[in-house]
Amino acid sequence: MNYLAGTPSEIEARKSGHPVRTKAAQDKLFPHAGTVQVSGEYLDFSGLTRLRPDEVVRISRRVVDSYTRMTAAGSRGQFGSFGAFGKWRAPVVVELRTGEPLIVLIDFTRWSGTTANRKFIEGLRQYSSWRSRVA
Repeated sequence: MNYLAGTPSEIEARKSGHPVRTKAAQDKLFPHAGTVQVSGEYLDFSGLTRLRPDEVVRISRRVVDSYTRMTAAGSRGQFGSFGAFGKWRAPVVVELRTGEPLIVLIDFTRWSGTTANRKFIEGLRQYSSWRSRVA
């Protein structure tokens, strides 16, 4: 699976630096990209970090201040996924024991705005070492 990732402060810096470009292509908000490998022993975000379960407090899908529903809707003219559809396009948030969380999109498709975030979270639940950390 491919990923796009950034910390909230990295995403905010990119929003303010290029507001029009990031509305047109929200993948430009994320400074890190690569592939992610999942096992019971680690999450390996190639070129960024390798995390063990004891380094992670919680992994969830939810909107955050740096990547809101409206940001996720982008310039495609789609609604921001409110109400019952609130989790649509919600990023994966990896809360770390030390430092800022990682905001992650899995297999993001620019033209449609779709991701495999839900599938990623469901896949983590198959590993007993990650299950207690997935919300």
